[in-house]
Amino acid sequence: MSVLRNLMNYIGDDMFKIEFYDEKFKQSFNPMVKLEVVASGFRFLEGPAWHHKTETLYFSDIMGNGIYKYMDDEISLFRENSYLANGNTFNRWVSWLPVNMVRAECP
Repeated sequence: MSVLRNLMNYIGDDMFKIEFYDEKFKQSFNPMVKLEVVASGFRFLEGPAWHHKTETLYFSDIMGNGIYKYMDDEISLFRENSYLANGNTFNRWVSWLPVNMVRAECP
């Protein structure tokens, strides 16, 4: 199957969509589930990480320079200056670890 044909294989509506590049991955989604916008106003989101003990989703707004958390149907600012964090994860002890971009300067 060509990549171009796979780009047209998605679920969603006119506001947003999820594109699938692998048929096996697509099978893990229920096409009957309605996608909904829970917040807006961010500049560039990346790096979602799920904390299973607190049932909290952490994500970065890179251009907004902040890290947010989504818990109990509410979004709040978790870290105001993220130092351009573009990823989040948790280690095996469930400690939060941000991933920051590094600006390299050439002489």
